[in-house]
Amino acid sequence: MKNTTRISRFVDNQKVTLYLDTSGESLFKRGWRRDKGEAPLKENLAAGLIGLSGWEPSQPLYDPFCGSGTIIIEAATIAINMAPGITRRFGFEKFKFFNSEVWQALKTEARAAINWDVDINLAGSDISTQIIEKASKNAQLAGLTKLLIERKIKFFPCDAREARPTSETSGVIIANPPYGEQSNPKSASVASMMKNVADNLKHNFENWVVWMLTSDLNLPRQIRLQESRKIVIFNGPLECRFFRFLMIPGSNRRESKAVKTSSPKE
Repeated sequence: MKNTTRISRFVDNQKVTLYLDTSGESLFKRGWRRDKGEAPLKENLAAGLIGLSGWEPSQPLYDPFCGSGTIIIEAATIAINMAPGITRRFGFEKFKFFNSEVWQALKTEARAAINWDVDINLAGSDISTQIIEKASKNAQLAGLTKLLIERKIKFFPCDAREARPTSETSGVIIANPPYGEQSNPKSASVASMMKNVADNLKHNFENWVVWMLTSDLNLPRQIRLQESRKIVIFNGPLECRFFRFLMIPGSNRRESKAVKTSSPKE
């Protein structure tokens, strides 16, 4: 962090207001991300998606498009009660009147509140082995090495079209699949790839709840599934939908017909 403090000035007809930047880097940055995927999800957005999904730490959680591991890492910190940003520095730490003893006492209290004994099953996969290595490294930088060693967090290479449940019980999938015209690797269109992913989910993830964030508002029709819920979310400047799909046994055929005969609701 630079040894400077940003000052913002706002002027109107009667007064000048000065604001000191007490954060330094943007608050969404937790301080652990070093290696990024092609389209990294901001940490605060990942945490928001987890909250909106209703996921509980007692449920298995899987991200088949994990990229740099953001969703799984954020879920882990939530599950063990790790304060967000506990590993980062803040701009106010450079103020002359900053009381480092009080701050260190607060951080010690926050670290003592972490519960490493929580029984969790968190997994992330990606088609790229290099990306998986980055996700594992990010988890270590986030202070979650103990969870990696105990296999409470797992990252492994896998094509999302061939993914399998990471638990014998039902669970939750939260994913931020590729947007745009082509998938990675550049072997198929995103629409074609996602159709194959959906077919795999229908056949192998019965009773799971699947949440997907996408800027493609036609995704449910493309994958022939009827969403049970959708939430408008902006991923930076992109207007997206956070779709929920229920993998109910025996219902996929009926859902496919429904999607063919009606457009997704806005």
